[in-house]
Amino acid sequence: MRKGGPAAVIAEINAVFGDHARQRYAVELVEQADLSPAELRELLTALKTVEGDHDLRQALTAVLEHETVGPEEMPIFLETAARIEGDYDIRRLIEAVADTPLNSDAMALAIGLFEKLESDHDLRRAAEALLEQSDLAPANIARLLSVAADQIESDHDMRLLLADTAPMLARGDDVAAAWLKGFRALESGHDGRLALTEAANHSGLSDAVWLELINASASISSDHDRRLALEAFAGRMVGVLDDACVALMASIGHQVGLFDAMASLPLSTTQQVADAVGLHERYVREWRAAMTVARVVEHDPDAATFRLPPEHAACLTRDAGPENMAHVMQFVSLLAQVEGDVTGAFQRGGGVGYEAYPTFHRLMAEDSATVHDSLLLEEIVPLVPGLDQHLTEGAVVADIGCGSGHAINLLAGAYPSSTFVGYDFSSEAIAAARDEALALGLT
Repeated sequence: MRKGGPAAVIAEINAVFGDHARQRYAVELVEQADLSPAELRELLTALKTVEGDHDLRQALTAVLEHETVGPEEMPIFLETAARIEGDYDIRRLIEAVADTPLNSDAMALAIGLFEKLESDHDLRRAAEALLEQSDLAPANIARLLSVAADQIESDHDMRLLLADTAPMLARGDDVAAAWLKGFRALESGHDGRLALTEAANHSGLSDAVWLELINASASISSDHDRRLALEAFAGRMVGVLDDACVALMASIGHQVGLFDAMASLPLSTTQQVADAVGLHERYVREWRAAMTVARVVEHDPDAATFRLPPEHAACLTRDAGPENMAHVMQFVSLLAQVEGDVTGAFQRGGGVGYEAYPTFHRLMAEDSATVHDSLLLEEIVPLVPGLDQHLTEGAVVADIGCGSGHAINLLAGAYPSSTFVGYDFSSEAIAAARDEALALGLT
């Protein structure tokens, strides 16, 4: 370190002639000194006089490697970096910057630097680096993809970027629109088909995005590639059908108690499981086959035994409480029961009444009970300051839209000095609430 500390070196950087010398002094400074934020900002300002792309990139990379470039310093850092013109050096610096968390302002500056790129390869590599930022806002994802779609001419590079970003299609309409913009820019049927196939492999897409993807497949020029792309979508739809069937089988497993029983059983035959639950073995055998194919249960074909792994039981049994996904699967069969009524409503208008959903209140009561039984009294009531004391001393409480009334029945049992009244426009739900209240000895 030169005599005089960082200030003297920065002054020398400002005074010395030649980009390489400035770069060398800057690298020496950041390697040897622990700069304060103010000194770092002064150094970055001094580096704005460096015009050589390679030297400026080397100096800035050294800063990233040896100093903490915080939110206040990053804008100055990126403004200095904006002096670089060469694609290779811009891309290398963006890749280095992308390893540092960027706030929204810094990301906007980084994207501005990205927009200077012209090389297809460097555009793709830089976009991939920035897209790895955690918590990247959908607007920034869309902007990166849109710029890439406008500037990348190589189908190969555009397709690789689309494949990497296909999982982001579910991040919103703007992201999907930018992705489709890039897809429509492809001229090669081969690359279009591969990009579309990658998109088809990801779930969580809205119906609108799926429709846009299907329409976009028409732009694939090669008959061979168009056929393969459509086959990928057909495979996705087959997967939807398979998953629906698995949901129904999981619903059955929940209702007849198979998941609950298997959680405590070792590897067992279908007969042993059937005996434990009191079911017919023939049906348990078919259910076991479906759950094995769906990878829900583990099967030993040599011993003809199967079991429910503990990590699967943790979200498929009643003991899982609110985490139990098996009971939610019952809504699939409930919705199937009203499919004809909904189809008719499409044709004649109007709605489908509550009474058309025969098990709705029972399922909703079971669903809410998983939360209320474990959390209502111990965790939810204490969230409101003074509520426990008020209910203990006596209050009048109305539950509007109480459903089957399980929540206020629990509260009535815990706070006998209070009065709880439930209101619901379903007579079936009110009847269930009254039956439970009687069973609990509430008046």
